Amino acid sequence: MLNRLEVDQAVFFAMASLAWQFLAGPITIILIGQYFSKAVQGYYYTFWSILALQTVFDFSLQSVLVNFASHEWGKKGGSVTVGHQDDAGNRLASLLRGAIFGYGMVAVLFLIVVGGFGLAVLSRGQTAAEVSWRLPWLALVTVTSINFLTTPCLAILEGCGQVKSVYHLQFLRGILGNFAAWALMLSGASLWVTVGRAARRVAL
Repeated sequence: MLNRLEVDQAVFFAMASLAWQFLAGPITIILIGQYFSKAVQGYYYTFWSILALQTVFDFSLQSVLVNFASHEWGKKGGSVTVGHQDDAGNRLASLLRGAIFGYGMVAVLFLIVVGGFGLAVLSRGQTAAEVSWRLPWLALVTVTSINFLTTPCLAILEGCGQVKSVYHLQFLRGILGNFAAWALMLSGASLWVTVGRAARRVAL
């Protein structure tokens, strides 16, 4: 049906992800209001606000990796020959190794800086003694740090022409992440909901 409508599958999955976020957002907000106390809601939104600092640590390197990988992939003619490694293939392999190492360093830095910053900020709250937030926060920052390692892999795959596969994966992650969060909310997991949503990128 997509072919008949002349809709590219990569575009379809990108639009489907946005549509799912539009549908799932109100459901999440309703469940938060229903199952989270006001104190927990405050920590929940503060968690995500502090985690937004990960965009600073990314340095927009993802788009750079996509461009470099696409350039080298074009030199290879968009194909892989088993048992043969040309110069473009060597550069792609080197790019992947360097990117994983670089993002690994960023992940450690993120864990130390953002984790410590979050502990300092969140401990000043008036309800800090009423809500068990420290372990969920540390777990969330740790999982988010591990997620940094998936970024270069997906960026290089996208640059190597696997756009549909990458967007399909992101679409599935969005769906599974929301369902996992809803299930945790219904089970009374409180702030561990944030860890469940972040862990979807590690599990899938």
